[in-house]
Amino acid sequence: MNRNYLCPALIVLALSLAGCANTKFTDDDYRPLGNPQADNRAS
Repeated sequence: MNRNYLCPALIVLALSLAGCANTKFTDDDYRPLGNPQADNRAS
């Protein structure tokens, strides 16, 4: 890879991988997308 594109390519790679993190928030009502078990599911 050309040296002129190496640094921006690494920055883009780092930012895209950082966006995939499943972070834990301190909010009690926070439920990440894809969690099949809702806390208060009405039956």
